Amino acid sequence: MVGAGSQLALLPSMQSTEYASEGELLAACRRQDIRAFEQLYQAHGARLKSIAWHIVGNRQDAEDAVQETFVKLYRAIHGFQGQSSLGTWLCRIVINVCYDLARKRQREAEHAGAAGSAPSSSPALRVALASAPSTPAHPHRPWRAHQNTPTESAR
Repeated sequence: MVGAGSQLALLPSMQSTEYASEGELLAACRRQDIRAFEQLYQAHGARLKSIAWHIVGNRQDAEDAVQETFVKLYRAIHGFQGQSSLGTWLCRIVINVCYDLARKRQREAEHAGAAGSAPSSSPALRVALASAPSTPAHPHRPWRAHQNTPTESAR
């Protein structure tokens, strides 16, 4: 229940300072006023989680993407030029964060797949290769796995 207590601690500070306009909110964010970021989170957090969930497909990654979005917002707020609303900018950030996460997951899956397909990683494949004949029974005919070996044909 630590999370519930920390959420409750944020509510009184938000209720004491409501920024009337987006301009005031932006100015407070640029001063790095935590209450302004809390207000932004309260206003946009649920929508950002929904967008992230639809892109990444699971709750944990969606929550991580939203958290990363607010970290990026905090670090880059001075670069925001105001050509769109803060909400629109946040949506673009969360989409980019989700795409980055999806690419990272895809690289991890490809790497794991490539490592899993190597002959040295499969014991059954190593045993099969070790017991297979090294040359075909008749050098002028293609060798087929279902053909008898020369010793079996002599029987």
